[in-house]
Amino acid sequence: MAANKNDKDAYSLLSEYAQLYWERYSQPPIINKYKEKWGMSSLVEDFGRDGVSKTLIYYFKTNREGHSLPWFYNNFSSIHLSRLASEKDDKIRAAARTKTRQLRAEYLNGIS
Repeated sequence: MAANKNDKDAYSLLSEYAQLYWERYSQPPIINKYKEKWGMSSLVEDFGRDGVSKTLIYYFKTNREGHSLPWFYNNFSSIHLSRLASEKDDKIRAAARTKTRQLRAEYLNGIS
């Protein structure tokens, strides 16, 4: 039984990891949930459940072969920073596309 909220979140994130792994490799991952709970619980404590979940989803979008949990734990901060940079870049690109659409519409309306 989970002792606190971080443990519950850790177990739910491990289930999310297993689901993402299954979707990517069409086979279940071999993990010891009791052992892996400690690493995931530590990440939840430091970054929050939502931050870890988003980074876990981002991790499976990378071209990393195998997507192992130990590698995820050891490189979490760099994966997390990469995800944040990617989200920031997406926002900047969306704003640029919107501005370009506005400028194009103004230009075409001025010519007509």
